[in-house]
Amino acid sequence: MKILFHTSYYQRLAGANRSFLELIKNLDNNKYTTLTIFTNDGPVYEYYKEQGLDVAIFSLPETLNSHDKKLLTLSFPKVIRLIFFDL
Repeated sequence: MKILFHTSYYQRLAGANRSFLELIKNLDNNKYTTLTIFTNDGPVYEYYKEQGLDVAIFSLPETLNSHDKKLLTLSFPKVIRLIFFDL
């Protein structure tokens, strides 16, 4: 089974990202293939890569790649348009 994980917090390897890492590392490799997607390069992305996990970067428009809650003010159709058409 293939599992796609996503994390947008790539700046610091803190509690949630450490727990997430342990979850992924402890999955049965014979049953699961994982890929973790990050929205940008950073310390967490680099650390996951060093641990031998499959990682990739899926860059988002700057409007969506921020932590000031702008995304929460947008409607779902607007988010889809920004991701797929306004890149």
